Amino acid sequence: MGTPGGIHPVDISPEINNLAHFSVHEHNKKYVFILLMLPLFHCLRSYRYLADAAMFLVVDFENMLLEFKKVLSAKEHVVGGFSYYITLETADGEKNKVYKAQEFVKDWENVKEVQKFKLVGDLYQIYGTGRNMMQS
Repeated sequence: MGTPGGIHPVDISPEINNLAHFSVHEHNKKYVFILLMLPLFHCLRSYRYLADAAMFLVVDFENMLLEFKKVLSAKEHVVGGFSYYITLETADGEKNKVYKAQEFVKDWENVKEVQKFKLVGDLYQIYGTGRNMMQS
């Protein structure tokens, strides 16, 4: 458990891996909801812009769902709970991407929420083609 104050690196523990999985799961849930709403968008043809937006999302749907690969690094900030800053590797289809997630956790109040989930970029553009630097 961390000390209150600044942001500190933490070991990649099972808890950190679970938080990273949770971030990816929450990201994916948003896009599954959109896919489930497509029939409604098609019924609202008079709202053409909604149908067009929905079709755009479907075309890119395969790139929306992410597969968690591993945690690359993690930091913790203790202030009224635990804020975790996790850099993680995902796959969307054939491409490996790096995302940064920020989660807030208060176990004693049963609170766990993803506050930010942001694409950093393509894994190989960020770290180069040598996978050995990414091996655990």
